[in-house]
Amino acid sequence: MLAWGLPSSRAQNAALNLGVFKAGSWGAHLRPVLALAVSADGLIATGSVDETGKLWAGVSGKLQKTIGAHADSVTAVAFSPDGGLLFTGSDDQSVRVLETGSASEQQVLRTQGRVRSLAASGGLLAVGTDNGRIQVFQLRQGGAEAVAQLQGHSGEVRGLAFRPGSGVLLSGSRDGTVRLWDAAKGTSLASKSEGVPVSGVAFDPAGQRLAYGLENGLVYLHPANAFSQNSAVRASGGVQALAFAPGGAYVG
Repeated sequence: MLAWGLPSSRAQNAALNLGVFKAGSWGAHLRPVLALAVSADGLIATGSVDETGKLWAGVSGKLQKTIGAHADSVTAVAFSPDGGLLFTGSDDQSVRVLETGSASEQQVLRTQGRVRSLAASGGLLAVGTDNGRIQVFQLRQGGAEAVAQLQGHSGEVRGLAFRPGSGVLLSGSRDGTVRLWDAAKGTSLASKSEGVPVSGVAFDPAGQRLAYGLENGLVYLHPANAFSQNSAVRASGGVQALAFAPGGAYVG
């Protein structure tokens, strides 16, 4: 674990209850968990090799819904910023859009590759795939519409994050590069090569800093609008995922 500062009490409470998801618990996944996301109001979504997504109440650990419509491993999950929508992405080359309150399916989006990462901001959804493509969808009342395809990565897109309140997208790939995009316009803003697979990316809640982690354990922290290195630290092992705490003083 890599950290600056301390997690919030709410995050600590959620962490203390993760044990209810272990094998043998009621409603638990039957095979390894590949993806996890936490909504603004504390719901937890998980995705698994068992071809299901699950929605949990974060503090009690109670299973709310099993999403079993995918035909292959569920490899990525994400919530909309307001928590009203849940997205589940799969190796079956689809993303399912669900209304979080009822867990009812709103739409199925077809992707141009196996889904590896998801991120949502306002009315935009970004989908990263195993072939280096990033598809951007506009979310509307009547359904989502593809508006851009971001091309630049040559390996699977393992991490995506929107700068809060904007259409600026950060992506990281197995090709060893990180990139900043104007997602709605489909244009590249900046890029940096690290020469080591990038496995996690994040913006802080205030949108002032970005971070990305590498498979070799290095984590870099930069200003949000450029790759002008501010600080770096090495974790004890390879980084698999990265996220800021709600206050922005903690990342791990």
